[in-house]
Amino acid sequence: MESTLSPEARVERAKLAVNTRWKSQFNWETSSMESCHSRLAALRAEAEKGGLILQRRMDNDRVSTAICYNPDCHTGPDHTRATFEISRAVGSRSRISQDTGLMETAYVCSAACYLYLSANFKHQPAAAREDVTSPIDNVNNQPAERLV
Repeated sequence: MESTLSPEARVERAKLAVNTRWKSQFNWETSSMESCHSRLAALRAEAEKGGLILQRRMDNDRVSTAICYNPDCHTGPDHTRATFEISRAVGSRSRISQDTGLMETAYVCSAACYLYLSANFKHQPAAAREDVTSPIDNVNNQPAERLV
């Protein structure tokens, strides 16, 4: 018995999974207004609870030290890059990571290192960013269709 699926069978299996997943979702179009309002209130409560828990976890995991962003910085012990408390940083810059899409921040220990940071820690140009408004359907490699 063959354990791998043909490309056609894999597409059909993925379409079935998508249809099954969307059928199990709440039907906003045909449900009564009262049930839609109560469902929306439950979703808002869940999102607020998740946001508060995530904020608390981020506060607990907060980093208090940083390494100077400048690779040529040798102000640390044994002529290594400086490690310092973030509260003592001379400057910092933040950007959205091209790899993960998350915010990343770089810190520097001196004015000279800040010049290096300003020249090299830049945002990706807006025109080159990936368009997130039209997700691609992984099955057909085409813009996703609304199944609701």
